[in-house]
Amino acid sequence: RDELRVALAAKGMARPATTEAARRLERGLGRDRIFGVLQRAAAAAILIAAGWLANGICGPVAVTKVVASTQPPAYVEEAVRAHRTTLVREAMTSQREAPNYNPGEIRAATAIVMPSLPGEWKVRDVQ
Repeated sequence: RDELRVALAAKGMARPATTEAARRLERGLGRDRIFGVLQRAAAAAILIAAGWLANGICGPVAVTKVVASTQPPAYVEEAVRAHRTTLVREAMTSQREAPNYNPGEIRAATAIVMPSLPGEWKVRDVQ
């Protein structure tokens, strides 16, 4: 390339046919460089489009929740729902407290044995 510039810079040293051939060669090399960049950009765009198309047809190729881990037991979802309900009810002033704590009734309704509470404890709310 440097030789081409030297040949094109000095007028009258080379024959006109050689100078014209050098100009054509320099333009061709410049075009090849531009086309090389465009070719790589087109290849990258085609690969991105192919990946996008494959993702659309086959769905995402990733580890799903079911494969990656076991699902939590059903009572976890129920506990979360109960906790959220408690937070909502706690914020409402219209919800009155129910201080009647009856461990026998709770056991009969839910089959949960409630522990006996110390005598100095006072129940403020039972839900």
